[in-house]
Amino acid sequence: MTETPPRRRAMTPLFDVLVVVAALAVAVTVASGTQPGNLLDVLDGNSAVVAFVFVATLVAGLWVRRRVPAGTAAWVLPVSAVFALADILGVSLGRSDAGLDLLLRSEPAVAAWVLFRVAGTFSAFAIGFALVLVLLGRYRERRPAAGRAASLLEAVRRGGWRSFAALLGVILVFRLPYLILWWPGIVPFDTFRSYSYARGVGEWEQYEPVGHSLLVAAMQAIGAALGWGDAGGVALGAILQVLTTSAAFAFLLARLAAWGLPAAVWIASLAWVALVPTLGLASVTIVKDVPFTSALVVFLTCLGEIARRRHDAAAPRWPWWTLLGASLALLVLRNNGLYVVVLGLGILAATVLRRHARRLLGILGVSIVAYALYAGPLTAALGAEPGPPAESWSVPIQQVARIAADHHDELTPAQWDFVDSVFDEYDATTIGAHYEPGISDPAKADANANWGERSTLEFVGGWLDLVAAHPLSAVEATLAGTVGYWAPGAPSYDGLIYMSHNDVRGVHLDIPSGPADGGLRAFLERNELFGDGLRAIPVLGLVLSPGVITWGWVIALVLVIRSRRWSALAVFVPAMVLFATLLAGPVSGGMRYSLGLYAALPLAVGVAVVSALSAPERERPLGTRIGRR
Repeated sequence: MTETPPRRRAMTPLFDVLVVVAALAVAVTVASGTQPGNLLDVLDGNSAVVAFVFVATLVAGLWVRRRVPAGTAAWVLPVSAVFALADILGVSLGRSDAGLDLLLRSEPAVAAWVLFRVAGTFSAFAIGFALVLVLLGRYRERRPAAGRAASLLEAVRRGGWRSFAALLGVILVFRLPYLILWWPGIVPFDTFRSYSYARGVGEWEQYEPVGHSLLVAAMQAIGAALGWGDAGGVALGAILQVLTTSAAFAFLLARLAAWGLPAAVWIASLAWVALVPTLGLASVTIVKDVPFTSALVVFLTCLGEIARRRHDAAAPRWPWWTLLGASLALLVLRNNGLYVVVLGLGILAATVLRRHARRLLGILGVSIVAYALYAGPLTAALGAEPGPPAESWSVPIQQVARIAADHHDELTPAQWDFVDSVFDEYDATTIGAHYEPGISDPAKADANANWGERSTLEFVGGWLDLVAAHPLSAVEATLAGTVGYWAPGAPSYDGLIYMSHNDVRGVHLDIPSGPADGGLRAFLERNELFGDGLRAIPVLGLVLSPGVITWGWVIALVLVIRSRRWSALAVFVPAMVLFATLLAGPVSGGMRYSLGLYAALPLAVGVAVVSALSAPERERPLGTRIGRR
């Protein structure tokens, strides 16, 4: 006979009380809305909704509390605390001043709102994360009997190339409506820079990745040669992207099935790939981020395959050749692909994939040689000049602009002169009117004109002097410039691109552009179903927040670390390098900038689930009776 240890039995009522308090905090958070204010004034939420939230949270919390393994708190609580901090920082930075005043200088009445917001988001995340851990543990202990979904997944596992072809066909079915509705495709503002190169109205630059500009030039040339015109060339590019993105996703889903992913999670991954409008609309948008995303999905999937077969002497060679091809594509399709490949493969060769260091370094060496040829003789033959020199200095330039905006009356004469030297049209007094917290382009574009007036070392010295004198403004500038990538629910800077631009950089394309005149597209645009209309839909609207996607990756990463399946980190290291380049980029929460993280999220979740299910059980549920009498 067994019994519950006295200490654990004595703690049970306290745990239940904590769950009740957590449910109450979540309910108050929902009732108080998303805008900070006097807590008594903002408690105007729908009472039925609030009551439902309280009951649902309480039931879920009590159910989880009785089943969660002991020791889980060591994982759940720290991650939940970081989540709650990220959320309240996002709320504070989302205000008009884009600063930390909400946290540092709140009135007592508003401080109560802040405390409940932090407590509520912390509690909701903790209960949800603990629920995930409990469900994974129960699945591992009680593998469900094979059903239709499991049988379907087994057929995919055994189907080989036929399964890949079938998955490709299924995904294409869901992509065709986008191709039909937005025929011949969407050409956004940035891509006109590449069109200007192709048409000879603009000098070739490396501002846009030369590899993608060459693709655009090829589309233009083929469309003209075949007499298809502008629309035919754009359609050719859109069709190619629909095929390549669908093939990359089919490859991803086929490998997830082969790795033994549970049927429910695999079907959810398929639904994500097929139904999320971010991925569907991007597939017909002619922009550098889309082919880069396809290459990234293949690149990360190959690393997952290699990590999974780390002890298999008879492992096939195709993952290595495919990884090499994906690496070369990443290098030429987006400028930050260099960091993803070089740092990603280099770190993996030195850490979790040391067993494969020779092959990884071989691929890295070939990639570097190929990149040298691409960045040297090829760009020289095209006459492609380097991009604007200040492009890589978005974060420091934003910090200088923010400090000048906040403290221009406090600057020393030397600091004043430095700020004046950084900017051309603006100065320490006027830059504040042009500083935008979420996008560095206004300040950065003006800084470009004067960049050659000083050395990089002189800029760094002046910048460090300003940051040391006004560190809070520097921190606020950095947080405001990146918040869209890490705050849960923070809106995207640019949202979804759903219409073509035209007459940009001296280029006119004979394609439909601007808002649609009628039909289904006009209905979707009129109801803002690619912006605030979609964002207002509960749960579904979260797909417009890059921050939510980031937290999906964070949860998956924690599951992998918790399972101690270190080789599985091979998927996460290059993704973290990519994320670091986003933080150093020019906008806060760019949807297309983070498209690769959107697309590869099923891979991160799949690797995390497989790792968690294969980890040895080391914890005992809180409610388990132990000991013998």
